[in-house]
Amino acid sequence: MRAILVLSVSIALGASVPTMMGQATAPPLLALPSGFQSDPAAAQAQAQVRASGAADGTGGSKANVDVPGCPELMKIGFSYSWSIGLPSMAMPKNISITPQDPAKGYGMSLDEPVSKIAYKNGVLEWRKDTEQIAGFHAPCPGKFVYYNGAWTAYLPGKAPCQPGKNVSIQVTNLYKSQGQGQAWIDEYIDKLTLLYGGK
Repeated sequence: MRAILVLSVSIALGASVPTMMGQATAPPLLALPSGFQSDPAAAQAQAQVRASGAADGTGGSKANVDVPGCPELMKIGFSYSWSIGLPSMAMPKNISITPQDPAKGYGMSLDEPVSKIAYKNGVLEWRKDTEQIAGFHAPCPGKFVYYNGAWTAYLPGKAPCQPGKNVSIQVTNLYKSQGQGQAWIDEYIDKLTLLYGGK
């Protein structure tokens, strides 16, 4: 599976952020969508960065109940992250003019572009993974089609003196359909905009 270009939780938590911009306490994290369980190890790794107030994020997974007979084979993932940034650091304008990576095979997997558009003051990208699963039998299908979506944006600060934030939301391993993933992305765009930045 080829990763969509986003400011992922791992990047946000590992990035070098100017100390002078990270003195304030980070805003509280939003709860994950219903049914998602966070990763305790990842949550522990976030603690130091969260204390700096310069970056944060969270993520989790849940059983893929739409996969017939194999809900635990490839779990749905959901995550969001942010890091303090300046207008010159905003990525969406650059990302939106960059074409999607072409289709590419990885052994028994095929990763393909689906769409990439300007969306709600950011950039929304979808890709499709087709996985051939060796050694599985009914009721598990031998071939799976998953969709992966990501929204990336820059949110200006709520006040002139507040720095803005580079934000991303990512949903992975949606079986056959983008619908529920798009609904989660839309829900958290609104929540993150309200909590972390101005409109």
